Amino acid sequence: QKISFSNKASITEAEAKTQMDITSIKNIRLKIGANFSATTMQPLHTTASREARQLNFATDNMRPMSYKTYGVFCEQEIKPSATFFIRPALYLNRYFTRNYIHTSLQPRLFMSYRFLETNQFTFAYAKMNQFLHQVSRLDLGAIGDFWVPATCKLPPAQSNMINLGYRKKITRSLSLSADVYYKLMKHITNFAEGGNLFYDGQRWQNNIRTGNGRSYGAELLLLKKAEKWSAQLAYSLSWSKRQFADMNEGEWYPFKYDRRHVLNIAFSYRLRKWWDASFVGMFNSGDWIWFIPTATYTPNDPAGMTSLSYTDPTTLSYNHINGQRTPGTYRFNFNSTIQLKSAASFSHRLSAGINTLLAANNLSFFSIPWVIQSSPSAGNMTAQKTFNILGYISYTLSF
Repeated sequence: QKISFSNKASITEAEAKTQMDITSIKNIRLKIGANFSATTMQPLHTTASREARQLNFATDNMRPMSYKTYGVFCEQEIKPSATFFIRPALYLNRYFTRNYIHTSLQPRLFMSYRFLETNQFTFAYAKMNQFLHQVSRLDLGAIGDFWVPATCKLPPAQSNMINLGYRKKITRSLSLSADVYYKLMKHITNFAEGGNLFYDGQRWQNNIRTGNGRSYGAELLLLKKAEKWSAQLAYSLSWSKRQFADMNEGEWYPFKYDRRHVLNIAFSYRLRKWWDASFVGMFNSGDWIWFIPTATYTPNDPAGMTSLSYTDPTTLSYNHINGQRTPGTYRFNFNSTIQLKSAASFSHRLSAGINTLLAANNLSFFSIPWVIQSSPSAGNMTAQKTFNILGYISYTLSF
């Protein structure tokens, strides 16, 4: 018997921001600004098919949630000499919902030193807060990311990141850059073992855990610029891990998006003064996957499907978290942008393109055959594509 679920999410946001630049002293520039946003979101709304409801697969949908943020910032640019540049900054943000308020100070610093005319070292530090939590799970068959706002039980995610960089100008049109970084995170989120947003939408916070994260790696970029065209080759080697006290026995495990290798090739060409075309090719290592939880059922049906029954969705047994990496993906993008006729008070442009997938699945869906309890290791993971080619069109108005 076939059952199905229809899921949707939505977000509506209004934002206003302003910025002012002040130059009062030679070699010193000051930027100050403010912003405000009001957001209403529906993280998940699930509709079960009639067949699913007949099998008691009931859903309890989350109510829409609203929050507001406002902030001010001050950023100063200082040039003590022709080769040394410093940019300290301080951001003050305030986040509030109906019953929760959070205020944070976020200092940031960027420094650069140029030597021998064609070489440059950079250092950057940033403390940042994120008020929307990304909650991921891979045991739904379809790969799903849910976004939920911060609450008193789920405070905003915080990160501290350090970056060291080197830039080399090889010729007038060819440059090389290299960066290494290390990032520590806390209050990041993940579903508890067996937790979900389907069956208990009004107490969804009880199904989410907060923990720690760390990411580190290196990036290389080779850039070539000519009068009418440009090309770049970028490669990154990175690690990203998560740790939760009551998951995976408290041990660190690979994050879903711990993609070890990422290679990007980009090329753009100006056909006319008002017309650009570009191509981007991307390869990355596969995501880590967490297999479907084990469940009990009575194998009266030969296929073992109609008799499947979850005795308690909140206490399912899981295998080792993210114990297998999926195959790598190849993606290609072709884009064209036309600058439309503009006026002194505004400008606008039209873009269109296609994304295509070759030689690998985009891993948007996994299916694992159900097996009887006496042979839990049987069955193979199968990855499927949702779309081979995706087209898009966009219009941008600036004033």
